[in-house]
Amino acid sequence: MLTLWAAAILNLGALALRLPDRVGREDFSSYYASAWSLHLGGNPYVENLDAVANHFGIHLGLLKHAAYTPTFLLCFEPLIWFGPHAAYWTWQAINTIALLTATFLLLWGGGWRRALVLAPLMLLYPALADHFAYAQCQLLLLLIFVLMIRLINRGCDIGAGLLLALASYSAAGVPGRHRWLLHTQAATNGVRLGGSRGDRGHGDYWVAVGPRCLDFLQGARFATGYEFLALPLNVSVSAVVSRIF
Repeated sequence: MLTLWAAAILNLGALALRLPDRVGREDFSSYYASAWSLHLGGNPYVENLDAVANHFGIHLGLLKHAAYTPTFLLCFEPLIWFGPHAAYWTWQAINTIALLTATFLLLWGGGWRRALVLAPLMLLYPALADHFAYAQCQLLLLLIFVLMIRLINRGCDIGAGLLLALASYSAAGVPGRHRWLLHTQAATNGVRLGGSRGDRGHGDYWVAVGPRCLDFLQGARFATGYEFLALPLNVSVSAVVSRIF
């Protein structure tokens, strides 16, 4: 057990030393530039974001267009009021809080011996280091799903459905064995149709961000293009099969 914790602490220390060099780089830079473009009334799913990146001195790499949902960009938008450097560390702090909270909820009630073994194993998981290195958003989704499971176990079906809708998933096509799936469908429809923000001087918003939300499909196609599938670090099934052939 002591060996596991020592390895986990050393791994976290090595990661902490890497993070300052990652300020203003992908994937965080893509979130920042996309949210800024959306805020100014642009369409980050269609426009090349290099101009925004150059203005703030951040590096986009291959991520020249937005590839995340309009809902995510709207939630990320408050961070653009900070400079890229401050926004980056604020974002990493949010990720850290999400990780600690999700870990606590997952391990709570399983016994302290079990927690002391599983916690360092979770911290040693290589994908976790990659998540922080690229400042991604999966830990927030993890926290949402953990909270959703907690609510399901407590019988809070509406709350679980709202959380699942927040994670941008739909229950459409899923067999309705449980009541919370019905609440999920209703909540998802509510998120899709509600929340118009009106005119902010940058054009009218339709379904939160206006017709631009439909262009997310172009962003999704861009993010699954061959330039990403060809990356050796992409371990998805489609990427592995694509590289073989």
